[in-house]
This record gives sequence, C-alpha cells and structure tokens, in this order.
Amino acid sequence: MRNLFTFMLGAAMLASCSAPKTYHIAGKAPQELEGDTIFLQVINDKLEYANIDSTVVTNGTFSFNGQQEQPAYGVLKFRPYFSGSRPVPVVIENGDIRAVIDQTSSVTGSPLNDSLTAFVGIDNAKKKGFSDLRALYQELKTKDQYNADAEAMIDQKYDSIGAYYDTQIRNFIQNNNSNVVGAYALSRQLSSMDPQTIEEILSVSTDAFSASPFGKRSAAHAAAVRRSMPGATFTEITMPDMDGNTVSLSDYAGKGKYVLVDFWASWCGPCRRDMPSVVEAYSKYASKGLEIVGVSFDSSADAWKKGVSDLNITWPQMSDLKGWQSAASDIYGIRSIPSTILIGPDGVIVERNIKGEELDAVLAKYMK
Repeated sequence: MRNLFTFMLGAAMLASCSAPKTYHIAGKAPQELEGDTIFLQVINDKLEYANIDSTVVTNGTFSFNGQQEQPAYGVLKFRPYFSGSRPVPVVIENGDIRAVIDQTSSVTGSPLNDSLTAFVGIDNAKKKGFSDLRALYQELKTKDQYNADAEAMIDQKYDSIGAYYDTQIRNFIQNNNSNVVGAYALSRQLSSMDPQTIEEILSVSTDAFSASPFGKRSAAHAAAVRRSMPGATFTEITMPDMDGNTVSLSDYAGKGKYVLVDFWASWCGPCRRDMPSVVEAYSKYASKGLEIVGVSFDSSADAWKKGVSDLNITWPQMSDLKGWQSAASDIYGIRSIPSTILIGPDGVIVERNIKGEELDAVLAKYMK
C-alpha cells in the first residue's frame, strides 16, 4: 500500500511539474512590419479588445511572454500592410505558441490554438463554398442561363453547403464545450441557431465555455431572440426619429393595430432588394390597420435619410445611428438584416422574420 501511495504521489507531482505555467509566443512577421509594434490584446466581457502587452518586430521576429491563469481569446494586432489585412486570432494560454503573420496568418503549437486553427479552417471552407456558389449564380445570370432549373440547382447547393458545414461546426462545438474556442465557435453561429439549441449547448458546457465572453454573449443572444418570438409581449425600444425627436415602439405597438417592425439599413443590399415588398404591403394594408416602424442600423444620418427617400419609405423611422452596435441588436437578438417582427393589436408578437413574397401572404391572414 505504501509503495502504491508513493507511486501515485510521485505521478501527481510529475504532472504538476510538467504542466506549463507561463506562455511564450514566438512570432514571425513580414518585412513590411519590420520595426513596427505588435500588440497582444485580449477580449473582455463587453467584447472589446484591450492591450495586455506589446513588442517591436526585430529582424522579422517578435515574442511575448507571460502567465495566463485561464485561457483567453485574443488577437495579435498590427498595422494593416495589405488590403484585407486584419488582426490574427490567438488563444492566450500557458505553453509554447508559434505565430506567423502573413497573408494567410496562422497560430499553432498549443492545444487550444490548434483547435482554433481547425475551426477557422472549417469556417473558411464554408465561406468559400458560398462564395463559389455566388460566383456560379453571377456567371449564369451573365450568360442568361439562370432559369427555373438553375434556380432550383442553386437553392439545392445552398442548402447542401449550409447543412454540411453546420453539422461540422456543431460537432466541433460539442467536442469543445469545455473551452473558450468552442464558445467562440458558438458565437459565430448564433444567427443560424434557435434559442433552444443555444441554451442546450450552454447547459452541458463547463464554466470555461459558458462564463467566457462568447458564452455570455450567446446566452444573452438566446434570451434576446426569445423576446422576439411569437407569444412574447414586445420589448420597448426608444431612439431618435429622423428629426431628432425621441420616439418609442410603444408609441405605435399595443394600441389596437398590427405593427410590423422592420430592422434594416441603407447600406444593406438584401434590405434594399426586399424593400419594394414592404412598400407594397404598406400601401395595401395601412388602411386595414397595419403600421410599420423602421429601425435602422445605419451609422450615418445622411445615408439613413437618403435611403428612406430613395426607397420610397413613408412609415415612421427610428435609429440610434450605432450600426451593428444598435440597442435593437441586443434587445431583439438581431444578427442579420433585413429582419422583422409582427406585433398584434394587444402588443403580443405574432410573427417573426417574414419578408419578401411571404410578407403579403402572412399579412393577408391577419388583415381581413
């Protein structure tokens, strides 16, 4: 028994001694960044990046050293030196980490950075699949070959690509539900997941996942989307209108009319393409008890006003001119636009995300 105890104690001591207690990031940078400063930044609960260290590129290399109690998601930030240049994601965790900054930058060496690299590979493959499909669509349109059969083929490929990579990513999240990389992957999929799925993932994850900034963001998003689901009473939004006067959603909703809240922006191509359907619906159903309230995700008042004029929008508008940082995004979990909610005369939401050709059919059901 004594020998067994001695063996177990020795094994535990060996394990504790072998676990790295500090991190060392050894990096390589291109000639264009020689003499420049590289910043090591970590993300906080507000999803903002804060500097924790900096160093200068010397002879094409740079390094960071430190100690990290819990692995954290961060970036290596540097001066953009080519079109499309952006900070390089890195998991700050104890151990040896290798970073290469170039046009296809990579960070490897530690377990979580290797996992992050794997996720980025899946995510990039998904983006390429959709990009290639958009190129095919444009080619068919240019050659005047985009007919009903081509449309069906494009739709089938779109659904197939989405389903394949969504499965890959959900499996990745499931296999990484005990670390910050899994939480990051979940936060990138929020617009394609319903609240129940998000909450189920969070319920079986560890604190390292759920208590991370991305885990908290995902929980907040699920709660916000629930606020926009049919059966929920609308949540107040208060913002300036186009004249700078403060207006609220409650000025219109819950007062005996159906109210369609249209989340949009003047810079949003899909919003502009969808707007004629909304204009037509307003013309058709306003006299039957429909009101529309536009909530713009613009950041420029001039662009917002021009968009309203160009698109023949005649219904009430509001915007805090904060772009994607709009309060509406957090209140209703809006991660993509155009997006809509339809509020009944009693202030209870009856429909969500109706748009395009579907809009008229749904409104006809209520506007009898």
